[in-house]
Amino acid sequence: MIQIILFILILLLPVSSEAAYKIYLKNGSVISGVDSYTKNPGGITVYFSGGSFDISEEDILKIEGTESSRDITQPKELTETEEKKEDTPTTDKLPANDNNEKVSALTSEYESLKSDLKTLEEQESKLVETINEKQGTRVRLPASQRRTLDSELAQLNKDLSDVQSKKQAVLKRGSAVVDEIKGLQAPQR
Repeated sequence: MIQIILFILILLLPVSSEAAYKIYLKNGSVISGVDSYTKNPGGITVYFSGGSFDISEEDILKIEGTESSRDITQPKELTETEEKKEDTPTTDKLPANDNNEKVSALTSEYESLKSDLKTLEEQESKLVETINEKQGTRVRLPASQRRTLDSELAQLNKDLSDVQSKKQAVLKRGSAVVDEIKGLQAPQR
């Protein structure tokens, strides 16, 4: 009787299969150690031993998988993803001249942003100096002149705030341009 129960328990145990998938992304990254994945609308959910996450189908270049178990079956999603890889154009197929033109245009934009930033920094330092000078003389002035000076200081502070916000926008755009240039100059795999 015990032998029959043990035999039934052994049959109920799931058949272990080792699946190892490698997911190649268009940006050159490789995700390895993937236990399994499922296809969802607009993406693929990747399962690891420690968790899962979603990847957009547009970001996936190809999926390679090897399974070792009693029944070796190739998942349907694998072949569909490989077919989509052939249909979608990648940046590798873009002509090198087009890339070079984009890089040179972005470089000239970056140089323009650098000169704009220098001008804004000069304006900022002049405004700060003017504000500090006027605040230093404020104490020695009569009340009527202080009110006039206060309105001037308020306008100078507003101008300073405008210059600083423009400076932040230029810095942000400069950072984005540098990232674009690095992305275009990165070696294609």
